[in-house]
Amino acid sequence: IKVGYVLLHQLDLILTVSAVSIGLAELNPVIRGLLAAPLQLVIVKLVIPLLIAWFVPGKLLLPAGVFLSVVIVWNIKELLFLLF
Repeated sequence: IKVGYVLLHQLDLILTVSAVSIGLAELNPVIRGLLAAPLQLVIVKLVIPLLIAWFVPGKLLLPAGVFLSVVIVWNIKELLFLLF
């Protein structure tokens, strides 16, 4: 569960960077601001999820994992919609 939680964050980051690189806008104002600062973006999307996964019991990460999964599916749908 913990590894999945961190991997979902990484997949979200990859999808975000891909979407922005083809001209889409990031809706999250925090992440939008961090796109210009790659080191800070890595800290937010890698280091913080790792710390959360380390300290929070796995079963408590399930709701966050479900939410991230929904966001990722939405992002993939939007990217596919725009490509085709």
